Amino acid sequence: MICKIRRLRASVDECAIFDLSAVELPGRCCFIYGPSGIGKSTFLKGLASGNADAECDGVSFRKLIEFGEAIRTIRYVPQHPPRFDFGVQTFLRNILKSNRNVVGCESTLETVVREFDLEPLMRTRMTRLSGGQLQRVHLAAALASNAELLLLDEPTAALDRRNGEILTRLLREYVSDRGGHIVCCTHDTLLGSLCEYDHRFHAIEFPSFLPMPIANEDKVYNV
Repeated sequence: MICKIRRLRASVDECAIFDLSAVELPGRCCFIYGPSGIGKSTFLKGLASGNADAECDGVSFRKLIEFGEAIRTIRYVPQHPPRFDFGVQTFLRNILKSNRNVVGCESTLETVVREFDLEPLMRTRMTRLSGGQLQRVHLAAALASNAELLLLDEPTAALDRRNGEILTRLLREYVSDRGGHIVCCTHDTLLGSLCEYDHRFHAIEFPSFLPMPIANEDKVYNV
């Protein structure tokens, strides 16, 4: 089990996007599907700050969440990750520093960097990366971290098919070999295909586990 959601309410200026209760995310990996603007990204942000009430990007979260006992650290990769004004090598080196006590972090990072063909980008500033390159860098950092739970928002949206297939394999290995957990919002059927072969992977149609959102996410954010 990833978590039991006793309560998760997201609102902007007292306008509720959704209000969940008595929801369980089963298995080791849940792929969340559903139309754009229905609240999937906001749902991930609500999980990202753990079980404490929080404010994020103008959204207020009130919650009571019980995460699985194996989950101590959460890492969130948004659909549009930040572009820091320094090089890829510096960014990944900082990941190693923050995870210096994690066994296998350096070798895992080396493997993911090689798989995603990031070596030629090491001296490139993150502000100069394409969308797909930036996504691969942040995914590499997440996979190499000590996080027991990865929250991924449309992780393949900026990736070509080859890198999408690589990510699919790396996520399977993260769950199978490292005991990791994943909640992933996606429209990608390739990722969802993992559910056909492994009982630890589940596909959930958002918002099938709650009443229809009170307000459309796009309208709340004025987009």
